Amino acid sequence: MDIATDFSKYKMLMQDSFFKRLGKVVNVVGLTIESAGPDARLGDLCRIYVSGRGGDFIHAEVVGFKGG
Repeated sequence: MDIATDFSKYKMLMQDSFFKRLGKVVNVVGLTIESAGPDARLGDLCRIYVSGRGGDFIHAEVVGFKGG
């Protein structure tokens, strides 16, 4: 089985301009991270900074919304 992955969205990160929007992680369930903010759209890519880890972060993608 050959699975093709489209990395074009991630390669565009090198060329895009970025905006700093802040939010706060409020819950983690499995691989799902729930947050209060930031104002985001489906498909947006985010960096989630790990508190107390010297600027370490993970990449995440907005895949859905819960409630409002």
